Formats: sequence, structure tokens, C-alpha cells
Amino acid sequence: MSASRCPASAAGGSGRIVTAMELSEWHLWFKRRGGRELRDLVMREWDPIGVSDAPEARDEYDGYLGRIAERLRREAPAEEIAELLGSFRTADMGLRSDSPADRRVAEILIAWYTNEMATNGRAEEAANVRAEAEPTRRPALTRSDAWLLAALTEGSHDGRPVTLPKFVHDADWLNRDIPTFDEISFGFPRLLAHGLMTVDGLRFRAPPRAIALRKSIKAGTLGGVLMEMAENVGARPYPEPEVEDRSLGELPGLIPPDLDAAVRKHSESMEPWIRVISGTIRAAELVSRPLLAAKRGVRRIRARRRS
Repeated sequence: MSASRCPASAAGGSGRIVTAMELSEWHLWFKRRGGRELRDLVMREWDPIGVSDAPEARDEYDGYLGRIAERLRREAPAEEIAELLGSFRTADMGLRSDSPADRRVAEILIAWYTNEMATNGRAEEAANVRAEAEPTRRPALTRSDAWLLAALTEGSHDGRPVTLPKFVHDADWLNRDIPTFDEISFGFPRLLAHGLMTVDGLRFRAPPRAIALRKSIKAGTLGGVLMEMAENVGARPYPEPEVEDRSLGELPGLIPPDLDAAVRKHSESMEPWIRVISGTIRAAELVSRPLLAAKRGVRRIRARRRS
């Protein structure tokens, strides 16, 4: 855990001083305590539909926590977090706008998060978290993780970040399939722990080590690329069984609707190509029909001459 501090200007002009935390350690904090405390805080301080007194509804707002946590991690200003809460309230729940309440809760969330990061930045806490995290920091990578890494290094081969739709496109091109939400949500933290990718919101980047792994692959086929990448990251060769290690939890800030939107955008980008291919097939059929008819006619003429 880094003890460096972000300048106030980096906090979106909010004046907050937040201790920086490595992403793998942030995942551990969120899994062990942060996610639970954020859930309790949202239920207690926000609760727009009024279900805080119902124990069975304690997970009512869980679908929103990832996006809230992502804003907090990148130190979004109170205005942005309040706007996010407002969109949940009006667009998702169909309730009336309540900007003052959303702004108040946004400031409470920022104060809580700032205090959490400052606490976790202390040297003794950092040492404890490192010691506890070490056994699960570098879980074994799977063949699915190798596929994700191959797709990432396809789009980020020059170190530039790629969007989720671009990543989906490259994954589909490599394997003629689209990763599931679980494959991405649990696979990315493992790649992060191995230092094979970086994440900034929903933008993903291949660091030099990952790019070097991809460049070392000599295979001339897509299947060969996936097999060599799996070998490079130490995944078990097919068809040996694998045991997926989910100890790092899911990637914060990524929710199923994000992947659904990326898949839709990928499908839309493929539509022009599909139309071109379909048109080519139809044209080929139009050309081939008279040729086939002529061929059958020649056969009939030859058959009559032989008879």
C-alpha cells in the first residue's frame, strides 16, 4: 500500500487529501470491510424508497454500490456523485428528484471514504494488510484469464487504454465468443494482481510486461495465440481441469449492464460488415444460378448424345 498522498487538485477540486492505495489492496479492503460499510451507509443515509427498517431488504441497493465505489476511488467531486445518486433515484427507481438529499449523501460518502483511505494509509495498517493479503495476492491464472489477456494486448498492444466495447470486440475476434460477466469480473482482479493490466474506470491498459508476453507468441493461428498465452501465464493446458480462485472478489465498478451495453455496441459495429457479407453471398448466388443451370444443360445434351 503506497503511503503517498494525492494532491487536493486531483480530487476534482474538492480539497480532499486521500491516501493512495494499490488496486489489489483496494480490492481486499473493499471485500473485507469497505463494501459492507458502504452498503450500510447507503441504506442508512440515502434509502430513497424507505426500506431501511426491513432486514430482508438489506441488499436493496447492492446493484448501485459498484458504481458509487468507482466514483469514490477516482475521487470524483460531490457534484458528480450526487448526480449519480440522482440518476439512480429518477431513472432507475422512477422517483421524484431530490437534489439536496443526494448532495448531502454524496458529501457523507466522500467524508467516510476519505477517512477510510487515510486510516488504511498508515504504516502499521499497511503492513498488516500486506501480510494478510500475501497468500491470496497472486492466485493462479486460468485459460479464460489467458484469453482476456490476449484480447487486452490485442487492443492495447501499444500501451494505450481500450474501452470495454473494444475489449469485447477483440475477445470475440480471438475466440469467436464473448466473455461472460463472471469471466471478466473475477478474471480482471487476478490479472491485476499479477501486474498484467491496469484499470481506470472502464478503460483497460496492457503494461509493458503484458505486451512483452504477447510479442513473444509465434503462433500463426488464433487458436495458437490462445494456447501460447495460456502457457505463458502458467494456466493448465486443455483439457486438464482447472480450479478458479475467486479470493480477490469481483472488479469494483463493473456491473452486468456495462457488459450488456458493450456487447450491444460491438454488435452494432459489426452490422455494416454483416450487411456486406450478406450482400456478397446474395450476389454470388445470383451469379451461380445461371452457371449451374448451364452446367446441368450441358450434362443433359451430353447424355442425349451418348444415348
